Amino acid sequence: MARIVPGCTGTGRLPWLAFAVPAVPSLLALPVLAALPALAALLVLASCGEPAVPSVEKRTVDDQERGCHFVVPPRWSYLGEELRSPGGSVFTIEVLSLVDADPKFLAELPESLVPQLEARTRYFFSIVKRASRRQTTVGGEPALEVAFPVQVRGL
Repeated sequence: MARIVPGCTGTGRLPWLAFAVPAVPSLLALPVLAALPALAALLVLASCGEPAVPSVEKRTVDDQERGCHFVVPPRWSYLGEELRSPGGSVFTIEVLSLVDADPKFLAELPESLVPQLEARTRYFFSIVKRASRRQTTVGGEPALEVAFPVQVRGL
């Protein structure tokens, strides 16, 4: 009678599971041999899943030079001043110093930033409708959301 003997083979830190299969399989070995392709397929499918989301610590950006601290959303990428969503949306972070800023500009914040946002948006895109505004919160703090409906210019 033939036997299937589990064992390990390989060198280094990761041994590979191996089976000693006789040249002429017995009746007990046939079900195991029949299951091997299915097990291989399951291993391949398991390795094709989405990558694990990095921990909050690994997604936290603490940029001392620019004076900003934030957490990159799961599955987004971050490079320099730009965040990209999995769908391709881009979020740009620009930190501006308010040292020696005009007191009138400071008193009218955040509304005083809207003309600068519009000018920057017009520089990169074609604005197709008037901007919408709404009060919201960011991180529990009050904020003004300004949305410019745009059309990407052709190259």
